[in-house]
Amino acid sequence: MNTSLAQTLTLPACQAGSGCRRSPCFRIQLPGGQARGRSALACGTHLGEVARDLAAWARGRGFIAGQVTVLAIDPRRPGLPGLPEPGGQEPSRPGIVVGSFPLVNPGGRGPLPGWRP
Repeated sequence: MNTSLAQTLTLPACQAGSGCRRSPCFRIQLPGGQARGRSALACGTHLGEVARDLAAWARGRGFIAGQVTVLAIDPRRPGLPGLPEPGGQEPSRPGIVVGSFPLVNPGGRGPLPGWRP
């Protein structure tokens, strides 16, 4: 990797609304379709808050089908787009699925009350 790039590269932080600067350990992804590619990063402390906010954002735009997926990620390489792995290898998988929840509960009354891995 180019040394100047490594020196100027700033790894992303948790995307909680409180301005948390911790390294993210989780990526929360929306289902495919029109919301494809929408995701957010969260530290362990703010996982629930960030997942709830991303799901609310999706529901507010009419995305009500599918599962929100939570992946555990390597905080040293949170999946920065366009950056190859060390040694020029292809980027690794985006994370390990640790849980998911529906955007809207089966009864149609908003999100389910709890997150279950």
